[in-house]
Amino acid sequence: MSLNAIGKSTVLAILIAASIVSMMLELLLKCAKAEVCDRGTMAFQQLVEALYMFYHKPTVIGLELPTRTKKGKLMPNYELPNDEIDTITIKTQNAAGTTEPVPTGDVFSVTSSKPASLGTAVGTDKGGNPAIVLTPLVQVSPGITVTVSDTAGLKVATLVVDIVQDVTPSNIVLDTADATHVSQPVPASPGP
Repeated sequence: MSLNAIGKSTVLAILIAASIVSMMLELLLKCAKAEVCDRGTMAFQQLVEALYMFYHKPTVIGLELPTRTKKGKLMPNYELPNDEIDTITIKTQNAAGTTEPVPTGDVFSVTSSKPASLGTAVGTDKGGNPAIVLTPLVQVSPGITVTVSDTAGLKVATLVVDIVQDVTPSNIVLDTADATHVSQPVPASPGP
């Protein structure tokens, strides 16, 4: 049976289960060799600690992104107006997708697929947490891939960025060319 037929998540679950069973047997053997051992508490406590460490180890880098919509529709890429510099917080997550603290001593790096169009750097957010800083260097450029990696070997994070013109309304304009006209009786007042 091939790996694709079984499914990668099934293989991962089997490996995790085998690892847990192996840890349980090892703990029970250690406890059985000891002269004084409360098997019910010691082995269980060690197992719980081992499982906690296994499941709470960061495995992937994540980015804390704002939701960007246009006319109520979620945008597939991260739209960066050309007159903004955005700072996006870097998070780390475990295999279950839960946010975990950044591993001690971990150093992040960031690259842009079009460095002449989008400047990238690692900095900090307002809270002092690691973050990426995105700086548009051109007026418009779609489909730029930003890749965040680290020294701990976590799964990298990628983000597709579109540099767009800022279309935020900034003044009021009257559309006199498309004004509509409706007849009315001539006013009685001759004017000022």
